Amino acid sequence: MKFIFAALISFMLSVPVIAQNHDHSNHGAAKLSASLESELKSILSANDSLFDSLLGKDQAKVESAAASLSKALTSAKSPELKHLTQGNELGKIKKTNTKDQNLEVYAKFVSHLVPILKANKIEGYGIYYCPMIKKEWVQNEKKHSGVKNVFAQEMLECGEKT
Repeated sequence: MKFIFAALISFMLSVPVIAQNHDHSNHGAAKLSASLESELKSILSANDSLFDSLLGKDQAKVESAAASLSKALTSAKSPELKHLTQGNELGKIKKTNTKDQNLEVYAKFVSHLVPILKANKIEGYGIYYCPMIKKEWVQNEKKHSGVKNVFAQEMLECGEKT
């Protein structure tokens, strides 16, 4: 009986040592295939143009940028990006709409893009969240230093990187 107890104590003391040697460096970081990374970067580049246009006041540029992003989405072939293309409503972004109407359509798209970027990190891009309006967005951190809240421009710097 003493032998079993001693063996059990010895095992229990060794478990934390085993756990300490476990490598956590790759947890949460997915390795992207070259094609997925390329397609995602193309989509993000087109998203940058739409994001920048929405920060501005020219609704004609917004419509053109939305059409370019929609085209980038339809050319994506990676299965991981298919749900971005299904139900793509970016064609509803029009220069004749109000800015709020266009932002509503954009918000739906971004709600599908954010989980992809959470699972597949792309250098230079951050996910931001504004607790006041409860919205997330993707921002090119090389182009825009600091928070640029496209959804609440009256409080442009409201939000934080997640």
